[in-house]
Parts: sequence; structure tokens; C-alpha cells
Amino acid sequence: MKFPFCVLNRVFLRSGWGWTSIFVGSFVFLLSLSVRRSLTLTLRHLSRLAVAGGLWLVFRKLLSLLENATGSCYELLSGAHELSVAANEEGQPLLLLREGETKAVCISSGMLWRGYEVSEDIFLLSFCCLLLAEEMAVFGPYLKLGGISGAPLRILFLFCVLLLSLWLFLLFCLLAYFPQFPNQLLGGALGCLSWRATYQGWYHLGPSWYCPGRPGVGLLTT
Repeated sequence: MKFPFCVLNRVFLRSGWGWTSIFVGSFVFLLSLSVRRSLTLTLRHLSRLAVAGGLWLVFRKLLSLLENATGSCYELLSGAHELSVAANEEGQPLLLLREGETKAVCISSGMLWRGYEVSEDIFLLSFCCLLLAEEMAVFGPYLKLGGISGAPLRILFLFCVLLLSLWLFLLFCLLAYFPQFPNQLLGGALGCLSWRATYQGWYHLGPSWYCPGRPGVGLLTT
């Protein structure tokens, strides 16, 4: 199971927000134009993706600053194996603290960085899953109201469903095979908090110059 996860992680997860933006953005764009053919309304609904992308960039920066502030760089003393065995009953190699190094410089120099890290992967996967579920939930009521749904729109919806399934699969694999508590718990909490603050809070204020509104507002009418 770990091998297919590594392949999917390399292909999809490293650019997870890009995949989510492409499929969700295409679905929202086509659905909005199919109903109203209004560029202003379409851009308003697409602005939710811009908000989500901004949150992702801000949290990535904040989590990187947190890890740099709480971490330290260590150099592996591979040549001192006999001394390390005498100093450590488990025979672990000695680590020399290197002060004043950032994480990027530390890792690029082949040294070890140890700091408090919140899982960005869990944050991204949980947030993208909730975002996909919110944006796709409009399609059912849209069809019940007799909305036109051609092949392109249905195909895009199917791709969004497959992407949601993939993100859930990768999320379960991370939790099952690479457990890192409480780092993953905090990452998931941040993802849920971002969804709660936007889709369950801010967007309920209604469409305005400062709020894009909930999915389907202005579209789901008879």
C-alpha cells in the first residue's frame, strides 16, 4: 500500500491545491455560465477559490515561520561512531547543534532539522475535501430544478467526485501509515477551522462587495 501512496503523493499531493483549483474552478465556471451567463456572477462564485488559495498561502507561510522559530539545526557526526556508542547506550550517532541556521539552509547542507511541525499535507487534504463537498453539493438541487446539464458539466462533476475520493484515500493513508500525532491533528484542525470560518460563517452573510456568498446563491432559483 505504501508504494502506490508514494506514487500518488509525488504526482498529486505535492500540487494538491493546483488540482483542486483546476477541477473545482472549471465546474463552478461552467455551472455558473450555464445558468445565468453572467460574467460578474461567475467571477463572484470563483472568488471563493481565490479566498481558499489565499488562506492556503497564508497558513503555509505561518507554519513555516513557526517551524523555523521552534526548530534547531543539527550536524550528524558520522565520524565519531565509537564516541557515540560510549555516550549513548542505543548507539545513536552524536548530533552537533548548529545555531543561526534556517530550515532551508540546514536541509540543503545535508544536516538535520528538528522543530515543531504542523502537518501541511493533512491541512491541505482536509480543507480541499470540505471545499469540494461544499461546491459539489449545488449540483443535486440544480438538477432537481430542471437545470441544463450537458456532457461537459457532468464529466467535470465526475472528475470532482474522483478527486474527492483520491484526497480521502491519501488522507487515510497518511493517518494509517505515517502517523505523526499531534502534528497531524493540528493540521486537520486548521483545515476544519478554515472551512468553518468561510463556508459555515463568513459566506452566510450573503453576497456583497466583501463576501462572495455561499455556493448556489443566485443560481438555484426556479
